[in-house]
Amino acid sequence: ASFSLRWNWGVTFFRTRESIPSVGEIVWHGLTKVYLPWVMFYGTFLSVQPYLPVVSNMETLFDWYAYGGKPEVRSDPLGMWLAKVWAYCLVHGLMATQGFVAAALSFRSQTVHLTWVLCVLVGTMSTGISFYLASLNENEDVEPENKLLSGLRDCALAWVALGCAVSVAGRRSGAAEKDD
Repeated sequence: ASFSLRWNWGVTFFRTRESIPSVGEIVWHGLTKVYLPWVMFYGTFLSVQPYLPVVSNMETLFDWYAYGGKPEVRSDPLGMWLAKVWAYCLVHGLMATQGFVAAALSFRSQTVHLTWVLCVLVGTMSTGISFYLASLNENEDVEPENKLLSGLRDCALAWVALGCAVSVAGRRSGAAEKDD
């Protein structure tokens, strides 16, 4: 959706390069208008999840990262539970911020945008596949991969791909300016 919004419909909205918001503006608006309301809702939900009968025994991605899967019993004292939930939300927020930076860079270049969309799709599919395979194999003696380290590795690989795309886009932009 973001790709079409920017490169199909947004072309008439952003007629000149100067009318495109700065990277900082895009990041700030994304964090304050989209991410912050969502993470406050999500963090609140996770905070009370163990006390909601309908969902208290359901596994979440938080469980996967905090415990390596669904805990046998949610026995953390309330203070420890809340500390884990909000620490998870803080780390998630830091990762979301770098995602917003990538999105802001994508707003300036179609090549960078396509690269970032592909990185997000591959990362989402990889995480989803790992999550559901781990759920299917929960009774087998399989050592799970460290989710934090694998996530940071995947993030670093995405930034390498994005850096290459930014470099290519910069060279194309420089060549186009020389032709003018």
